[in-house]
Amino acid sequence: MRRLVGHIGLRRKKRPCVMSEPSQWMAAPDLVWTSYDDSDEWVVYDPFSADVHLLTSSARLLWTVVADGQPHSIEDLVRTLAAALGRAPDDELTGFTRETLASMDRTGLIRPIAA
Repeated sequence: MRRLVGHIGLRRKKRPCVMSEPSQWMAAPDLVWTSYDDSDEWVVYDPFSADVHLLTSSARLLWTVVADGQPHSIEDLVRTLAAALGRAPDDELTGFTRETLASMDRTGLIRPIAA
């Protein structure tokens, strides 16, 4: 009986199944960005949550692209990053892009907009 405590009478809500990746994101407003002369990393402060985040220059570039208010496919984002980094788009960069978008979504720096 002890194992059932907390489960009786509770129903878990099913989360909607996302069939495709979002093609547009909205940037969090009023973020404060700074970088240092001796580093290519960026520090961003979110006054809404009072959180501070450290982003690589590639993640910062990705944020600026998705924050422009235009819809972007993953392929577009990967091509933009590849061009900025002087390399060819590949699976590794695609994975980085997806992981970075998910991380920025979890931390509140961006959020997907439903199509």
